[in-house]
Amino acid sequence: MADKIVGLENLVARVDHDRRGGQRVVLCQGHFNVVHPGHVRFLQYAKNLGDRLVVLVIGTDHLPDDFKPRYFSERDRLANVEALHFVDYVHLLEGASSPETVITMFWVRSSGRSTPP
Repeated sequence: MADKIVGLENLVARVDHDRRGGQRVVLCQGHFNVVHPGHVRFLQYAKNLGDRLVVLVIGTDHLPDDFKPRYFSERDRLANVEALHFVDYVHLLEGASSPETVITMFWVRSSGRSTPP
């Protein structure tokens, strides 16, 4: 699948389309500073729970200051997750974006409700 790394609006639109088509979407998050075998197993397991796998990569903005120098760039971390063939969409959590924001956007857009359960 081309263009796996997507902005928030594009991600929400794609997930909305997938869910309306009857596909189950699984959402995972992490820093993915070094993608190791544990990450791969975790993400493969998550993919097996649904039809589409969305991975949120936590941006540098959300790291404690003393951790930042030890992390690879956001671009490198996104590219490493994107390279996994079973990952469908990758989104960078940056600035005010948070997992809760993304989950709420998915829920409201797909269900018509104002808040997740």
